[in-house]
Amino acid sequence: MSIDGQLITLPRREYNLIECLFLNHYRVLTHGEIEQKIYDDCVEPMSNVVDSAISKLRKLIDQNNTWSYIITHRGHGYQLREF
Repeated sequence: MSIDGQLITLPRREYNLIECLFLNHYRVLTHGEIEQKIYDDCVEPMSNVVDSAISKLRKLIDQNNTWSYIITHRGHGYQLREF
């Protein structure tokens, strides 16, 4: 994957997450939708795996930006910023 001309290698789970966000960039994905698309059935309902994965992905792709490629819609979910 390339961002701003810089090649970035993502671990499988983070790649699946950004792919999921990219394919649904036109809408907000809820925690449940993200869990369903990128995790197996072993995720506990009140776990923070999605928040942790989003945080890790942001650290990998946002590097020198003052803003994030991923928009948080508090109480609703996440959406990929149009760029």
